[in-house]
Amino acid sequence: MKKESSNELIKRVLRRAVFFALMFILTIFVFTKSVLYCIMFFVGSCVSLLGYYLMIRVVDRVIQKKKGKGLLILAGFGKMILISAIFIIASRYSEPAVLFYLFGLSMIIFSIIGEGGRQIYRSFKDGA
Repeated sequence: MKKESSNELIKRVLRRAVFFALMFILTIFVFTKSVLYCIMFFVGSCVSLLGYYLMIRVVDRVIQKKKGKGLLILAGFGKMILISAIFIIASRYSEPAVLFYLFGLSMIIFSIIGEGGRQIYRSFKDGA
């Protein structure tokens, strides 16, 4: 079994999340015919991907320098403010817009689950 670097894993998770987001945007448009719902889903997906990427970079920095825990807390607080602000804006449109925004936030979770499935399949295939 080939050893992989963590950067390859992160890039693969992000690529999978972008692929899922594009597929879901197309599906949402086909079924709802609403550009607003597609935009809300896209915004949620972008916030999700940005939060994941930011979390990885901040945690790496804290681990390498063994200080800067305040930056970790500040980054988490900033992400929560951003998510909440967009949630408030989305809630002014309609209830389905909020649901599509929340669905967009879950794109990174689907991507990580997909990567976990890939790793399980790879371990069975390689006999590990």
